[in-house]
Amino acid sequence: MTNSALLFEVVGNPASVEGVHLPSLENLSFDVLIALSAIHSMYPLPGIRRRFQWRCKAMRQLDKVVASKVNTLTARQLYFHLFIRRINNTGSTEAEMRRTLKSWLQFTKNLDDAAYLCAPVFFNKRT
Repeated sequence: MTNSALLFEVVGNPASVEGVHLPSLENLSFDVLIALSAIHSMYPLPGIRRRFQWRCKAMRQLDKVVASKVNTLTARQLYFHLFIRRINNTGSTEAEMRRTLKSWLQFTKNLDDAAYLCAPVFFNKRT
């Protein structure tokens, strides 16, 4: 079973990521933590919950900074920002990458940490 499939099995298939209701990071099951670890290319042990909290905090801060600068980013910077968020952008033009990054920022702005970590799966599925 793929990691995405495991998350869909655990979370269900809500109409939007806002419909994802997971326990807090401290209460996520080990299977979900392993799936999220693979998606985010993080080694699952030790201290994965703490590292996920740090990742969420760092990514949210980066989202705030990038939101005001999306239109000034180069193609390489856009590729980087999509890559670290695990957003598929293969074969995209610079304008498409810019639109995708703006959509991501809108898509994730009100999510809790557990939903934010799952967001790449739902975001990539909808696009």
